[in-house]
Amino acid sequence: MQPLLASAPAAVGATSVSVGLTNPVRPNLRIGDMFSRSGFLYRTVGVAGNVVQFEPPLRRAIAVDDSLTTNPPKFFGRFATDDEGRRVRENLKWGAQVTVNFVEAFDR
Repeated sequence: MQPLLASAPAAVGATSVSVGLTNPVRPNLRIGDMFSRSGFLYRTVGVAGNVVQFEPPLRRAIAVDDSLTTNPPKFFGRFATDDEGRRVRENLKWGAQVTVNFVEAFDR
């Protein structure tokens, strides 16, 4: 899939960014789609033309031509609780379905 590139800068704390497609065949983001930038995860909450609105606010600035990772988005995270990994390992041993909860890791 072709990268989604910022077509205008966005400052820390911004909740929208202008994007340009490197290939017109690539679809734009839709409400609910996720993307990442610099290891932080964002969820699309609105789209108006080439402007994408997202949450939470930007944690690092975006420059023109910075790539937004969409397929798949990547972020730095950890288990939501210390016990999460142990329970998942135990359930997987028995072939049980598991749900894993993550939170973003800000201690980089």
